[in-house]
Amino acid sequence: MISAKNFDLSDPAVLLRVTCGIFHLPHLIQKVNPFERALGTFANSGFHPPAPWLVLAIVVEALCIIGLTLGIYTKWAAMLSAGFMLVVIHAIVYAKGWVFLWNFGGIEFPLFWLLVSVVVALQARRQERAQHQPLPLGRAAPSLGEP
Repeated sequence: MISAKNFDLSDPAVLLRVTCGIFHLPHLIQKVNPFERALGTFANSGFHPPAPWLVLAIVVEALCIIGLTLGIYTKWAAMLSAGFMLVVIHAIVYAKGWVFLWNFGGIEFPLFWLLVSVVVALQARRQERAQHQPLPLGRAAPSLGEP
């Protein structure tokens, strides 16, 4: 559910989540404009046939943008983002070998993004669990007959 607390940028967890979502946007735009160039990149990265893989990547990235930026199913959107980054790392290694530095087209940025996505997922899980905690020990739940 979308609420005002989903956009409280004074909360570091919210700021990280929103940033993680927004940072998918340039990559989504890069996949759709120009589409033909992205097809070539996908083909060079071992995704054959490239068109269905590219469309799947566009859909996944759009779901990550919506979920993370708006705080909708945050845990699942962040895990989807982390899984997507694993695939991106695989594609980079397939196409270029084990290159680490991002400025040489390496895995540095996707690896960082994967770790940030995992942190966002863990934080969302922690918040979920806090909302559904059982009563602390020592306090009995009221019986049906008690006011």
